[in-house]
Order: sequence, then C-alpha cells, then structure tokens
Amino acid sequence: MKIAFWSNVRGKCATSSNIAGISVMHALLHKNSTVIFENHLNISGVYNYLEPVSNADEVREKNNYFSNIGMEALFKKILTAPSPKGLGRGYALGYLDNSLYYVPNYDVVNREVFNYELNSTASKLMTALESEFNCVIADISGENNLSTRQFLEKTDKVVVNLMQDRKIIDDFFERYDSIKDKCIFILSNYEPDVKIRAEYIIGRYKIKRGRIGIVPYNFEFRQALMQGNVIEFIRQNIDCRKREYNFYFINELKRTCDLIMEGAYEY
Repeated sequence: MKIAFWSNVRGKCATSSNIAGISVMHALLHKNSTVIFENHLNISGVYNYLEPVSNADEVREKNNYFSNIGMEALFKKILTAPSPKGLGRGYALGYLDNSLYYVPNYDVVNREVFNYELNSTASKLMTALESEFNCVIADISGENNLSTRQFLEKTDKVVVNLMQDRKIIDDFFERYDSIKDKCIFILSNYEPDVKIRAEYIIGRYKIKRGRIGIVPYNFEFRQALMQGNVIEFIRQNIDCRKREYNFYFINELKRTCDLIMEGAYEY
C-alpha cells in the first residue's frame, strides 16, 4: 500500500510528526514492514524524530562516509538497474527490529537537482519500494514541488493533515475537492475544547466520521519529537491505562493509525 501524507499549508499541520507517531505505532502493533521517504528537504524532518539527538550526528557521519544510504544513492541505482523491483531496503535506515525503515535525504547538496531526480524517478521509486515493503509512506511537501502532484495521484491513499482552523479546512475543500474521495483526514495537535472539531468537517463537507482521525496535542510527545525519542516514548506508553496522563493521546493515535493503515495488512 502506498500512502501520501500531505497538507494544503506548509509548516503548520504537523505532517512529519504525525508520520513519525503513526508509523512507529504501526510498527510496534503489527510488525509488518513500513518505509518512509520525503519528497522535500526539511530541517525538522522525520529523521530528527526517530533518531535520538545524541546519535544523529554519528549516524549521519557514518552513512555519509560509506555513501550507500539515502535518496541520492537510490536514485542512481534506479536509473541504472534493469528493473526497479527489489531495491530500497539496502538504502534505508532500519528501526524497531527492521519493521520500520527511513530513506534519508540529509546528505543532499543541491535542492534543485534532488527535486528534478525525484520527479524523474517517482514511478520507479514507488515500484521499487512497494516491492519490498508492506507499506510505503511518502511525506509530501505542501509547496508545489515537481513531484508532489505525481505522488498525490499515484498513491492509494492521501492523508490530509489539517488544523482546527476553519480557514485551512475550507481552503482544502475549495481547492482540492477533486481528490477528497481518496483522502483520510487528520486533525493535528487536537484540543477537545477548541470550537472547530471533527463535526465541522462532517456537517459542512459530508465526510464520514470513519475517515477522520485526530492526533491530540500532548506535551510529552512534543518533547519526544524535539529529542528524537518518539520510538521510546510510544514504546513506553503503548500499554498505558485509562487513568494515566498519556492514555487519551495513545488511544487516539492507535485509532488513527488503524484508520489510515486499513488494508496495509493485506499486502
């Protein structure tokens, strides 16, 4: 299954942090292989949420030295290989007993060349990754990157990351109504007391409740993101009880994870 995580606005709707939380939860609960990649360069990307701050520089230096890990190396292989199938796993970092992978792009030097190569190899890249992994997650830029439209069209599902902000929600349905039928919606950093809730989307745009997930705001999760400790945070709290502080967050993250990943278990 191929899933694009995307937002109609840039840098506001927690797209990358939602990917980190949901993919880690999925890997811990179901153990089937998932790979993440990004079609853009991002200082605060998925890698920074998965890799503890104390390890990040060492991992970067090691992989840059061997230069066989990451998107640019994968591009070169895809362009020269007779078939794109069977490529991907060797170019990614593995986590959680290799049930979760991430293809880094932190060694990219030229943004324009990266965007051009990704756009040129998008179809083969998806074929390569889908041949090796149960689930392929693409973190898609809210900017108009060359490859953004391709990934929105070629993926099986688009997860639209929104905020409890009427203007952002209305903007999506006014400008991107043509893709709404393949979309799942997440309300990010959700706060129950804020006026705009899931019922706004249900009532105004006739979207079924079963296609809307929430990722609540949680201070400890936010701290884990900043420290690159998302894996450990979710591992420690995955079985927390109803009276514990993190139960609401973990329970909703599980529900949203299952909503998005429905069908991934069949691949």
